[in-house]
Amino acid sequence: MTRYGDAFFLPQETPEPRTRLQETLEGQQVARLRFLGADDVPAGWTGCAFMLTTSGIMVLMAAPVLDGPYLARLLWRKVEEQSIWTRTMERRFRRDRAPDDPVESDVQRRVEGEVIRGVLVEAAPNAHGGEQTRIEFVGGGILLIRAVPVGSKRADLDLEWTRPSERLVILPGEYGARREN
Repeated sequence: MTRYGDAFFLPQETPEPRTRLQETLEGQQVARLRFLGADDVPAGWTGCAFMLTTSGIMVLMAAPVLDGPYLARLLWRKVEEQSIWTRTMERRFRRDRAPDDPVESDVQRRVEGEVIRGVLVEAAPNAHGGEQTRIEFVGGGILLIRAVPVGSKRADLDLEWTRPSERLVILPGEYGARREN
C-alpha cells in the first residue's frame, strides 16, 4: 500500500506525490453517505456518494474491467461545490435525517460526521482481483472500500468499517512499515 495523509518528512526528504483524490478528500467532513441505485450507475456497476459538508460530492463506483491486472476498479468522480442551495440540498445536508431518508446500513451511521484524515490506495489487486482503497478518519476509524468482481460483466462495491486495535505506521524512505500497539 502507498501511504498518503499527514506524514512528517525530514528536510532532506521529498514528500510522496499526491493525487487529486487525496487533495479532494483529506480534511473534509462527510455529511452523508448515500448508496446509488441501479438507475444512477451504468449496468453492472454499483456505487455510492460521499456528500461533503462543503456541498461537494465525491461519487465512487465499482466497475468491471475487461483486461489488465484488475478484474474490477474503483472510479472516483467529483461533483464540484454548489453556489446555489436548493430545498433538496438543504434537506440532504441538515443535521437530522428526513423521514424519507432512512439509514440503510451501519457503515452510513459510522461514516457520517467523520473527518477524513488520509487516503491509502493499494498498488496491486486484492485477493478477489479488485482494487482497494482505505480511508482513515480522525476518530480512528478506517473505511475499507473494495471493488469485487462478480463474473466478467459486473462489479460490486464492498464497504467495511473497522477500528483496529493496532495502527500501521508507514515511514517514508527505506525504513518500511512497522506496527504500533
